[in-house]
Parts: sequence; C-alpha cells; structure tokens
Amino acid sequence: MGLTRADTIEQLEGEWTTLEAFVRGISDADMDRPTRCEEWTVRGVTAHIVGGVLDVAGGTVGTTTGHQHVEDRPTHSPSQLADELHDGAQIAMKLLRTIDDRIWAQPSPFPGLTVRQGVEALWLESFLHEDDIRDALGMTTRSSGGLALEISIRHVAEEMAKQAWNQTTLALDGMPKVRIGPGGDSVIGGDPMRFLLAATGRIEAEDVGLDPKVNIYRR
Repeated sequence: MGLTRADTIEQLEGEWTTLEAFVRGISDADMDRPTRCEEWTVRGVTAHIVGGVLDVAGGTVGTTTGHQHVEDRPTHSPSQLADELHDGAQIAMKLLRTIDDRIWAQPSPFPGLTVRQGVEALWLESFLHEDDIRDALGMTTRSSGGLALEISIRHVAEEMAKQAWNQTTLALDGMPKVRIGPGGDSVIGGDPMRFLLAATGRIEAEDVGLDPKVNIYRR
C-alpha cells in the first residue's frame, strides 16, 4: 500500500493513541510479567516504547538505547508510562508534521534508514511491541492491526532487500504480494503475523519453515 507522507504520519499518530489506551488498561500486577523480548518484562517493553517516542520528541534518536529507556523507568506504573507516551507523542507529532517531501526521502537519525523508513520503523516497533505485551498477557494479536501489519511487512521487505533476498516475493495469506527488490521466483507464503514474528526474531524462523537469515536483526 502506497501511503502518502501525511497519511503515514497520521497513521503513526493513531498507532500511538491506540497504544496509549492499551497501556492504561494494563494492571499493576501484570507489569512484571516476562515477555519474549530478551530479559524485558511488560514494564520494560512499555518503557522502551515510551523512551523511543520521547527520543523523537526530544531530537535524541540514536543517542540512547532500549536498555537505557528501561533503566530510566524501573518502577513506573501503567498510568505514568501512558502519560509520558501521550505527552511525547504530542510533541513528536508536531515535529513530524513539519517534514516535507524533500526531507521525507533524506537519511534519518536511524542508521541506514530514510526519514520515511524511520517513521515506518516507529510504526512497526509500536505495533510489534504492543503484540509482545499482548503475548505476555495471554491475549491475541490486535484484530485491527491490518494496516499496521501490512506496513510492517513492507518495512521488513525493504530491510530484507539489503540482505540478499532480492530474488524473493512475499505472497502471504490475505495480503498483496510484496516483491523484495525486483522480486523473483522464490516465494514466501503463510500467515503474515507469523512471518513478521520470525522476520523480527520473536519466534524461530525454522518453526515456520524459513531460513534463519530471514531475521532482519540477525547480522
């Protein structure tokens, strides 16, 4: 799906609004549940999301790490984290809406990504980290994640193109085909969410019949 710059930014705002409401609904008792994100708990994953949004708002993208985001919020409650997310998103959106089409195509503070790709990466991170929390709480993937899932997969495809997957076409269930680079006869099918989880290292690629190199974070 070819979203315009303005549409992409608007959709990211909607993603952050959805995430804020979701975080406010987490109970204090669930904040220390483990997640599939390394050693991070639900609180830690939420703190990382919030820290990432605040980095955008403060112009500090690339100067802090996920672990710093977590260490800075060791005991924050769901409401505190949701408030930080709300305030940070308000500032970040004002900055993002100043971007024009020329800047949209330029390199971003995210290494190796254009500004467009950086904004899409923020969208992917928000959608996937919410799913990390939902998984930890025994909840299913958000049913309204269609557009976020599609954009996330397209973002992953662009990253896969940097890792010699250029003869591959994604033909995932219920989604438009996505050519990686020029595409080719090698086809990856199956459930799109399972593919996304494998491509971001959340489940073992072999468990869904894929090469381990499909993980875009594997170097």
